[in-house]
Amino acid sequence: MQRIVLFGGLIFVFCWFPAVECVAAPITFDFTGTVTSIIVYPNYSPPPPDVFVGAAVLGSYTFESTVTDGSAATNTGMYVSSGSPYGFAVQVGSLSVIDDYVRIFVLSDSYAFPQYNASSEYKMPGYNAGIALLFPTGPVFPTDSLPTAPPDLNSFANRGGNITYYPLAGMGTMQGYRVSFRLDSLTTPIPEPMSLTLVALGIIGIGALRFCRRI
Repeated sequence: MQRIVLFGGLIFVFCWFPAVECVAAPITFDFTGTVTSIIVYPNYSPPPPDVFVGAAVLGSYTFESTVTDGSAATNTGMYVSSGSPYGFAVQVGSLSVIDDYVRIFVLSDSYAFPQYNASSEYKMPGYNAGIALLFPTGPVFPTDSLPTAPPDLNSFANRGGNITYYPLAGMGTMQGYRVSFRLDSLTTPIPEPMSLTLVALGIIGIGALRFCRRI
């Protein structure tokens, strides 16, 4: 009976695991940062008092792993995911921007200025937020394909983001205020299907160990 259970478990894992790799799934990148500057434009109120230089920044964005490139250029990738569970979110103190839209922009190494951007949807009036990795210190993007693992921050000379408030529509680029921050980390949690696989392998391993001890 134990042989049947063990064999069945192995079949389940090795048949199910390849399927996970082929199925499109949401991918989440988490990021942290530190506010470096706040610009308030004339005649507009500043951000909440708990938003100050040195304040902690917490954020994340979730995108579709197989979303189609919306750019026709060979060295430019533009990937848009919208609707739950996709989107971009960032918070500093009581100031938060949450959007069910995220755009990831990739310029490959063949472009004059390779870079990586992720941002919420552009809104006027409203809040806009995003992060940008600029001026790489070496090759980072061989192609303009969508990175499914976080880019290494240490590979970029300029890594930061901002939250911008546009109070009125039809005012061009007129801003109420801009909160800029340094990007300190960009990571991704272990995908849930992988966690389930590890648990399954652990259970099978325990079963195999017990089986071998009985032989």
